[in-house]
Amino acid sequence: MAYDATFRAAQRAPFKVLPVTEDIVRAQQDIADRFLRLGVIPGRSRSPVRSGTGVPPHEPAVVTRNQREVAMKRILPWVVPVFLILLWQATSQMGLLRAQVFACPNGGRRGRVALARSGELWTHVRISTGAP
Repeated sequence: MAYDATFRAAQRAPFKVLPVTEDIVRAQQDIADRFLRLGVIPGRSRSPVRSGTGVPPHEPAVVTRNQREVAMKRILPWVVPVFLILLWQATSQMGLLRAQVFACPNGGRRGRVALARSGELWTHVRISTGAP
C-alpha cells in the first residue's frame, strides 16, 4: 500500500523521476568542475565516470582546513572544563587542596548517587534552576 501511494505521488509530481545515466552524471560532474575552478567548493573532483572504471578511487580522505576549524570549534569548549576538573581531582588527591575548602570532585559520588536514587537530587536541581 505504501508503494502505491509513493508511485502515485511520483506520477503526480511536476518533475520526472528517471534513472541516473552516465550523461546525467557527466553533466553534474561538469557543474562540479566549474564550481571547483571558481573556488566555490574545496578539494578536487574525483568522479568514477571520469576515470572510466566505474569504481570510486581509493585515495585517503584529505581533511581540509575548514574541517579542522569546525572540529576545533566543537571540541575546544569542552577541553578547558574537562582539564580544570582533572586538575582539581589530581590536586585534591595529592593533598594540595584542603578537603574542607575544595572537596575532591569524585569524593561525593556515593552521596550524589544516593540523592539521585531517592529523587531528592532532582528536587534540589529543580529549585536551583527555578524550574516549575
